[in-house]
Amino acid sequence: MLESFEVITSGGKYKVSVGEDLLPKTPTYQHTIYLIDEYLSELLNLQDQSVITIPALESSKNLDYMAEVIEKMRLLGANRGTHVFAIGGGIIQDIATFVNSIYMRGLSWTYFPSTLLSMTDSCIGGKSSINVRGYKNLVGNIYPPHEVFIDMNFCKTLGANEIIGGLVEAVKICYARGPENFDQFLKLKPFYPLNAATGVQVVFAALLAKKWFIEIDEFDQSERLLLNYGHTFGHALEASSDFAISHGVAVALGMMVATEYSNLIGKMDEVGKVSSARLDNYLVQLLYPLEGEIKDALSKINLKVVLSKFEGDKKHLQQEYRMVLPSTDGFLKLCSCPKNDHSKRLIEKAYQQAFLAHGYLS
Repeated sequence: MLESFEVITSGGKYKVSVGEDLLPKTPTYQHTIYLIDEYLSELLNLQDQSVITIPALESSKNLDYMAEVIEKMRLLGANRGTHVFAIGGGIIQDIATFVNSIYMRGLSWTYFPSTLLSMTDSCIGGKSSINVRGYKNLVGNIYPPHEVFIDMNFCKTLGANEIIGGLVEAVKICYARGPENFDQFLKLKPFYPLNAATGVQVVFAALLAKKWFIEIDEFDQSERLLLNYGHTFGHALEASSDFAISHGVAVALGMMVATEYSNLIGKMDEVGKVSSARLDNYLVQLLYPLEGEIKDALSKINLKVVLSKFEGDKKHLQQEYRMVLPSTDGFLKLCSCPKNDHSKRLIEKAYQQAFLAHGYLS
């Protein structure tokens, strides 16, 4: 069964289809190039195609590597009429979005997300995020694909960390959309292992919630900024662990830290506290299969390094830290705090209290 919907943007609309065995059903183009996760290249029959394989590693998602990809595209004869198929998770998507947007001022492209995280979140919206010399997602742009095909068969290749990471991003989006969407998400009981029927429901719930953010605020000026929930605190954990902590796990931990920080600065009412507690409880249950790995990674992190990475987050202003925090009535709010020693002490305390409260540090 094939389900689909459209995302409407200022540059036009693009179709998102969800189903199985979708790769053979895609349109043909006069000249195509495949940008593909090197792991998946062994599973797919693309021997007769122009293929660029990319290691799906955080180290690939850096500005210097973009030049290598562009050079390979040129050697394969890419021109303004070339159509690019990108197949892989968020790292492949970030690279594809970035290079397709700047190669000869823009190539058309189609995206096949292969991880649950990319299926539930990043596959729509068209954002690229590229690392620069150790700083997470410092540069990027917005350049949506021509079409998105979500082939649920890819989920069969995923392990616990990848399924859990995708569910983290899904609950983040639904929580950001509001209490009603959050309640509907929790009713699905989405945990690892994830069965196919629940997986389809999770993908639809998350993408339809995100579609609202994209269409009302395409260029991240207002409502869509709420989707950064957990990311400001989480990105610092990723970078300071040299990416031993995966993106999904880092965002989950980042949401827990956000709860602690919001409590410390008095941003939440009782309804907000209950809602945040429900989210934190779900996240702790969701992360349980990875608890040992999380404890080990956190025990090796220097909190001063975490705070340094937090300081360099691109979302901050010149004189203020900006972060998305749980607030009143179960909703999120974009907050600004002055860059001073008092704020830094509270941020450090929020990290410590979140990890201690949930048993990740002793």
